[in-house]
Amino acid sequence: MLPIKKMLFLPRKLGYYHQKIFLAFDLSAVPPDMQIISMDLYLPHAGGKSSPHVKAIRKIEEQWHPKGIKQGILPRCSSLLKFQYKTEQNRISINLAGFRRKWRKKNNGLCLECNTFTTLPQKHLPYLILSTI
Repeated sequence: MLPIKKMLFLPRKLGYYHQKIFLAFDLSAVPPDMQIISMDLYLPHAGGKSSPHVKAIRKIEEQWHPKGIKQGILPRCSSLLKFQYKTEQNRISINLAGFRRKWRKKNNGLCLECNTFTTLPQKHLPYLILSTI
């Protein structure tokens, strides 16, 4: 049996616009001979009734820049994606296993649509955890 290794990634790009979070991860650090067996996105929050809940996820289909997002220049996004998530006490976890092959190459990231105006403090960045063999 091969040992499972976990890898943590912070977003290479992150932007907020009203009820949307735009983020992208660079997975180039994953060696090509390693197989990604799971991929989970974690969105930390403070808890309570005002915490964000993800209503929709869309794939970002073109290049974008966080400064542009701040100015309301939003990239083109796909139609709604099917996703599974769990709301935990201080975070939302979203299963992104469907992207494990696609994201090995260059990707533009995801747009998360939330139920409330969303910004996360610097110490509460979203993060991605990969399990590999």
